[in-house]
Amino acid sequence: MGQRLYVQFDDEIEEWTTADRATKINLAVGDRVQGKWQGGDLFYLGRVAQRNGEQVFVVYDDGDQEWTTITNLRITR
Repeated sequence: MGQRLYVQFDDEIEEWTTADRATKINLAVGDRVQGKWQGGDLFYLGRVAQRNGEQVFVVYDDGDQEWTTITNLRITR
């Protein structure tokens, strides 16, 4: 059996799954994202300006900027 992961989806569904069922996050500089400003509850549109592992620097459309983690982002494709 593979590594087990606990997943919490945006729609509040939670489940255990295995690593082989998870999709690797492909997030690059320039990608559009929705980010939780300062880890709050609301998401704001922005763009990835820098990435260092799980740490991501986001420039939001309103001009705000912050370092955050991938867990606070939704990727907009």
